[in-house]
Amino acid sequence: MIAGAAAVPLPSLAGAASPIPFALLSPLLLAVAVARSLARTTEIEASSARPVDHFDGLAVLGLAVLAMMIGAASDLLGLTSFGVTAGRNTVGYLALLLIGRRINGKQAASLLPVAYVLIATLFGYAANRTAAWWAFPIASPGSIPAWLVAGALSVVGTVAIIRRHTEGDSTPIT
Repeated sequence: MIAGAAAVPLPSLAGAASPIPFALLSPLLLAVAVARSLARTTEIEASSARPVDHFDGLAVLGLAVLAMMIGAASDLLGLTSFGVTAGRNTVGYLALLLIGRRINGKQAASLLPVAYVLIATLFGYAANRTAAWWAFPIASPGSIPAWLVAGALSVVGTVAIIRRHTEGDSTPIT
């Protein structure tokens, strides 16, 4: 993946934190770019008979699956040791994007994943420098709770898309 073993030193309120591999934070850039690209609001889409927001959500979920496949392939080919973990973080960030889109609207959808990363780095470390169960962005590659949290967020993000579509809300989110 990007930058190999390069690490980013981020502050932690639990004491000295270990530097976080850039490969675990780089998917956040993808989530912000996707949020920005989906932040359009046009009258045509708001009044369309086709569920454009639903299709956008499905495209985001497809991107999450693709990220996992690319991460797994890069690990299998020996290109990196963080491929699947970066895929996990991509899934989590994109799920937070979908949830943020539901809560904050299209224009501020990227606020939730960015805030989550900041909160995870500030409060997610225990005194022994291990990540808390909920802090998937900074968790080690083998962390089962991190996988469960990213998966649970994916389910919640998917439900947020389905609920928005089935509620029949055709008002544009700004």
